[in-house]
Amino acid sequence: TMPWFLAIMGGRVSIGENGEPQYKRPANYGNSNWQKLNPPGTLHLCKTGVRVGPLIKKNARFMVLTSFLFLIIQFPSSYEQRVYPKCPGNAKECRLQSDSERIYSFIGAVACAAFFMLYLYVQYRQSEEET
Repeated sequence: TMPWFLAIMGGRVSIGENGEPQYKRPANYGNSNWQKLNPPGTLHLCKTGVRVGPLIKKNARFMVLTSFLFLIIQFPSSYEQRVYPKCPGNAKECRLQSDSERIYSFIGAVACAAFFMLYLYVQYRQSEEET
């Protein structure tokens, strides 16, 4: 999402030789003019980044898992398109195809709603643990 992208862009720092983000001045840097993002404004994909904690990794896994819910309707829809190949131009075939896909779209909608509720519950529990 856009807020996530902007947060990453705004919070990125240089990645050190050890592969760790440089949020603090390295001990071997001395008193010179050090900046977290060096050179300032760089957009290098491999030399800048942010530190990702365990909570972010857990949420990212949940997002990936829920992104597969579209397969609940995608596979039956692709199959039914082969069964009813004349659907785009034939109203009767389109009606038959949509009738055969209806249960899968309902199951997909229920699964998405259930995972959304689970996501809200998980977020609530995580907020309780942090305080």
